[in-house]
Amino acid sequence: MAHVVLNEVMANPIGPEPHQEWVELYNDGQADAALSGYRILDIGGETVLPEALLPPGQFAVVVNEKFVADDEIDVAPDPSAILVRVPSLGRSGLSNSGELLRLVHPEGHTISRFPALPKPKAGQSVSRRTPSAPDGVSSSFLISEPTPGLPNAVMADP
Repeated sequence: MAHVVLNEVMANPIGPEPHQEWVELYNDGQADAALSGYRILDIGGETVLPEALLPPGQFAVVVNEKFVADDEIDVAPDPSAILVRVPSLGRSGLSNSGELLRLVHPEGHTISRFPALPKPKAGQSVSRRTPSAPDGVSSSFLISEPTPGLPNAVMADP
């Protein structure tokens, strides 16, 4: 069975916002996850994911359609990551000051939560300690150097 979690969020990139913001998903299940119809919800709205297949043990990085992977300012997603382009994350981007994010299955139930944490410095992300860390619990998430498409590199408590 597939099990997709919200794994890392870049809401405050060094490059232009909201274009360089991203949300990383990780499939820590045993089967492929078809992402079509999954939704990422924030205070400003929702982002409906397009068709994409996320194999077990793999990362998907959900980005704005104007995202530039090699902008030479922000950390680029790992080439092995699945890049999922959407018209926008939320209504007008992610909040830099921290907001609750939810990943909702196409059937309507929430499958992963990312708590509202204090604002990281520009260029830092908020990362889940491990893919199996409890959902929606602040202590499961830390501010870190961004690792889009790779295992998280946790650095400091928020």
